[in-house]
Amino acid sequence: MSKARHFLTGLNCLDKRTLGLHPGELVCIASRPGMGKTSLAISMTANVVLSRKPTPTLLCSLEMNAQNVMNRLVASEGSVNLADLHKGAFDKAGWDNIVATLARLEEAPLYIYDKPAPTLQDITAEARRLSAKLRAEGRRLGLVVIDYLQLIKLSRARRTSETGKKLIRELKALAKELHVSIVVLSQVRRPAGGCPKGRAPRMTDLPDADALDFYSDLVAFIHRQHKPGQTASTEEAELILAKNRHGRTGCVHLDFLQEYGRFQDAN
Repeated sequence: MSKARHFLTGLNCLDKRTLGLHPGELVCIASRPGMGKTSLAISMTANVVLSRKPTPTLLCSLEMNAQNVMNRLVASEGSVNLADLHKGAFDKAGWDNIVATLARLEEAPLYIYDKPAPTLQDITAEARRLSAKLRAEGRRLGLVVIDYLQLIKLSRARRTSETGKKLIRELKALAKELHVSIVVLSQVRRPAGGCPKGRAPRMTDLPDADALDFYSDLVAFIHRQHKPGQTASTEEAELILAKNRHGRTGCVHLDFLQEYGRFQDAN
């Protein structure tokens, strides 16, 4: 069986700060709606499973079904316009590119879990099942991505600060148990009426902020603001590292290619 190791996200500016993703760690990526949480998670997932040394990855999609996730992956990895992909408006060269991209993704060690309204127990059971299956094959599950935290169904109690804390604590425990990196996406509260419009999010904007600050090894916020001179298809984005056990906090800069739904290193 291969030895567990850290692995890179494929975003060089982020990997330089964090030294990649590490087994046993909990990573939180958060933003306000529409900033690209899912796009960033899909960009990182594609980089991880399609690298020269691919890392088996479980992508738990609580918002989209598996077909929509695959469409997003094809658009991101194949540089395919997502709107055109939904319409199916391509010439032969375009379809050849889609078929080739799909073939690469189908060969990749990516496992999509899209059960509607799963509980943490459901996600835990799936991660343990897949981990055991891969171990039996001499491989090792390396990454679990959960999109997103607030859609995890609570089995009984309504969501409170205590149930939120328990949920996050159990995600950290699962990362340590399976020796995987867990990347969980999170919504950010909308700014209060007195806050400046367009203010970058901060730790106190997170639901369950205290628990995420305590249990997470990395907390990062996506922040985008359209600026004069930017094209409609590419926007500058900041990834604000509010907590980083492996290095400095602060901003790293990315480009967001809107038509493909892809984040990449800034030019």
